[in-house]
Amino acid sequence: MGKARTPSGRRPPLTECTEEQFLSDVARCLIDSGRGKLVPPDGDISGFPIRLLNGVRLDLFNLYIQVVARGGFANGVGKRGRIKWARDVFPCMKNYTSSHRMT
Repeated sequence: MGKARTPSGRRPPLTECTEEQFLSDVARCLIDSGRGKLVPPDGDISGFPIRLLNGVRLDLFNLYIQVVARGGFANGVGKRGRIKWARDVFPCMKNYTSSHRMT
């Protein structure tokens, strides 16, 4: 996996983090938590995540940035979810197309 961490052993802050650093960090967390089967076996993050949306690899980096900017996942779920997914989050993702709502 690429260099995801700073010399102190931590990923750079999200505002300074590259997509590669972020995905390497997510992959490492998945492996450390016993969910390594979600990560390519050779550790090559160029194909991670495996999920496709609109025929393009899921833009996990921008999805995470948009959700965090709106208070986190807990603010976006349930009957009182405050995140407007179709209006605010999905248009910021690489997978977005104006003809597909991704919902």
